[in-house]
Amino acid sequence: PFLLFITLYFAVVRNQQAFSRFVRFNAMQAVALDVLLIVPDLLAQSFAPSGAGIGLDIFTSLENTVFLFLLVSLLYGGGACLLGITPRLPIVADAAERQVM
Repeated sequence: PFLLFITLYFAVVRNQQAFSRFVRFNAMQAVALDVLLIVPDLLAQSFAPSGAGIGLDIFTSLENTVFLFLLVSLLYGGGACLLGITPRLPIVADAAERQVM
């Protein structure tokens, strides 16, 4: 995964001659989403409850929230790209904008 991340960043995002700004911006948003997924994964590995109870319910709710955010981002981004509109995904669009300039 790390090699794919580095390859995507340098081969697509930083390559202004080969790819349009639209492709580079969407690739950077994908990279930023991938980086953001590290945080919930680290929390899940560190604080995952071992048995049933309120801890497991909270953990499951947080995992479902992350999944729902990714699903909505995927549907919105894919739909916007099919329509030819530049999708601005929440949380990551500003970071992607700064990297693509």
